Amino acid sequence: MRTSYKQLSSITNVKIFRFNSSLYYPNKSYFRSSLYQKTGVNPAMVAAKQHKAQSKTKANLGSSDSCFSSRFSFLKPSEKGVQKDPTAAAIPPIDMHTLVIDCGAMQFLDTVGLSVLKEMRHDYKEIVIQVLLANCNPSIRHLLQDGGWESETGNSELAFHSVHDAVQFAESQYQEQQKDSEEIGAAFLDNEVQNISEDPNIETAL
Repeated sequence: MRTSYKQLSSITNVKIFRFNSSLYYPNKSYFRSSLYQKTGVNPAMVAAKQHKAQSKTKANLGSSDSCFSSRFSFLKPSEKGVQKDPTAAAIPPIDMHTLVIDCGAMQFLDTVGLSVLKEMRHDYKEIVIQVLLANCNPSIRHLLQDGGWESETGNSELAFHSVHDAVQFAESQYQEQQKDSEEIGAAFLDNEVQNISEDPNIETAL
């Protein structure tokens, strides 16, 4: 197992958390604190920082001199190159897109533990991090299924049989999303440039 984890540790932006106990009411707080400490990401704190940064950015954009300057500022070169999206610059970066929870040491999971997992998945989803489970024993998989974990995730996978399978799925999904984002971004930019060139009220002096 150590060899496998050394190989998986090189995967960028995927973090693996192994909880060496069952998850139930008495240790739910310890589970959360251990998770946040090991991953370095507390989703509630990150979400609060993101909301604050977005509000500040919106306020700054609202005080712009003109609608044109705020809409097309990303097309104008600055002294140091192309201007970046101010919202992206203000929001603290997160160095992971997927959290894999290794449930191999969990012997059982009660209803409170299931609620903790659901709440945790929701909190991480708010900051665009997906949560995957791996190495769940049959009893835990049965509880997850009865508790609606699969229907709420929207994925056909209930829980992965191994950490390796979960990481492979995360990497494949992330690469597909990156490709789609690049294609959408390129199409949007082309459309905006075409709109500028066709608008008689805008001088084409970029």
